Amino acid sequence: MDSGKTDQVSRSSPAADCDANPIIKESFAKQLLRSKRQERPMKAGYPDEPMREHMLHLQALDQRAQETNLENWLNPHCPPRCDRNYGYPV
Repeated sequence: MDSGKTDQVSRSSPAADCDANPIIKESFAKQLLRSKRQERPMKAGYPDEPMREHMLHLQALDQRAQETNLENWLNPHCPPRCDRNYGYPV
């Protein structure tokens, strides 16, 4: 008789049907567990993107290269301006 009561209790408990009817998928739950928890929100964008910091670094390098090239191109005393094989003719 006691075993019947425990059977009813386990059927009615919400933990018993978690495996049969999950609220979120198992892979998503594992991803949540792997992700780090932070109190303050990160910058806009995708903070968990693995290439984000690398791409920001490459963008900064590209911007610096463009500015340097523009400086050299607009300065008539710099060698790239004098070299006819470099860049576009003025």
